[in-house]
Amino acid sequence: MLPHRNSDVESGISVNSRMLTAERNKLSEETINGLRNTKDMVKFSDPQSHRPERVPVTKNLLSSVRSAYAADRQKCEKEKEENERRRKGKEKEEAEIARRQKEMDALKAKNASLLEKETALNEREKELREKLEGVGQSSVKSSDRAGIDAAEFMIETASGLSQKFNAEMSEI
Repeated sequence: MLPHRNSDVESGISVNSRMLTAERNKLSEETINGLRNTKDMVKFSDPQSHRPERVPVTKNLLSSVRSAYAADRQKCEKEKEENERRRKGKEKEEAEIARRQKEMDALKAKNASLLEKETALNEREKELREKLEGVGQSSVKSSDRAGIDAAEFMIETASGLSQKFNAEMSEI
């Protein structure tokens, strides 16, 4: 047997347990308090039979109901606005992520293209240097004037190509 001072608490816990069913498991604390207050009002208005139709409907009661309804509508509207704001924020964030991903993909493609160009230009430079070395060696071995003139012409051409190559490399 529980002492008298705990019976009200135990009774309240029992009422709350009956109020929170599987279908009503997401009620807020505010709603549960409102239901409890309604139940208590009915209980104390008609202590004998606890019949809701015997609750006196006064102007004060009607005013309280209207006020509670208005407060609930306002709360619902605020929740709706907050949910809409969150949804729009999430959409904006997703759009930004997609834009950045697209930008990153474009940069990766450009980087790959530049690497290919750099590789091609490095190979071209290597070929030109080999030609330049070959021309210089062949002109030293050749003692005739025509060979020397041809070698000088080839060196000038290779130097021009080398300068053109360096200009292309600096663009990258």
